Amino acid sequence: MDRRQLTIELCKKEGLAFASLTEDQLGPMLVTYRHRPIGELHTTSPSALRDWHARPYLPDGRLGEDTGASYVTARAAAASLIPGRRP
Repeated sequence: MDRRQLTIELCKKEGLAFASLTEDQLGPMLVTYRHRPIGELHTTSPSALRDWHARPYLPDGRLGEDTGASYVTARAAAASLIPGRRP
């Protein structure tokens, strides 16, 4: 599935949703919340259970810088992108 098609599918979901652009599930992953894309997840780890990093989308739609925090799971990293949430 390509990036655009995956974004459309994820935006259909009400809450927090994320999915990998690659079959190995190691990212990058697109993240949506309440029908809107909010960022991406990336990892440098060979394991899916550690070292996830979140990058929010900027107001102009470009991908922002890494938030600087490292998360053990992709879900925790995705949740950190929810607008209004404090780390």
